[in-house]
Amino acid sequence: MKAKEIYNKIEFWLVTILAAVFVFTLLIMSKDANEDNHSFWRFHEYNIRFSFYKHLFIPYLAQIIIYYSAFVFLTKYASEIKDEWTKTGSVFGSFLIVATLISITNTYIDGWKFAQFDTRDEVYNDVFIDGFTTVAIIYILFITYYTLKEILFTVLKGRKLSTQGKKGLLFTFLALACWISIFTILMSNHANEVAAFWLVGVPYAALIMFLHFRFLIPLAAEKNTKAALIGCVLFLSCFC
Repeated sequence: MKAKEIYNKIEFWLVTILAAVFVFTLLIMSKDANEDNHSFWRFHEYNIRFSFYKHLFIPYLAQIIIYYSAFVFLTKYASEIKDEWTKTGSVFGSFLIVATLISITNTYIDGWKFAQFDTRDEVYNDVFIDGFTTVAIIYILFITYYTLKEILFTVLKGRKLSTQGKKGLLFTFLALACWISIFTILMSNHANEVAAFWLVGVPYAALIMFLHFRFLIPLAAEKNTKAALIGCVLFLSCFC
């Protein structure tokens, strides 16, 4: 068995054990679950009734499953994709799914915010901004770790990273870093609505563009050039 395969197995089981520890911790807490012993001070501050299962156990259990599933997908499936741009799109797509799901679970964990803000839109903006920012930072750290790991094992083998591989990894890292930087600038200038759109809307638009130009348009072009042109026009009209 190769050194990289051994390392990947150790990495997988360490993350699995860590996820199991988190789940076990939640189960231990659930034995003593009642309104008084596990109340968050924020809920009491805003006079909101705290529910252990609704505001803590279920959303945190969901987050453990979401993060663990993302790890398995990135390490077991996305990493095996040969085409670097398809791999980049898969990583980006998984980021959007994870960030959206984590943000949804945060609406229960941070349920007290519905009493803090005047409208539900303000609550969702705040929760989704926090969720997307947290997941983006985690993905940036993961990409950095994955890149360093690939470089290490490539050097140990006496090989060099392919030019396409370097471009794919660099593009993904820089895209996420620039995205977070622009978001930070918008927030520092108190452009909250624009920042919320930039954080949530822009990534989905970027993914749609990637899917169209990488898969749908080329596929249509192979079958029917006219259909490809119509698809391009319809696609561009969505942004006008």
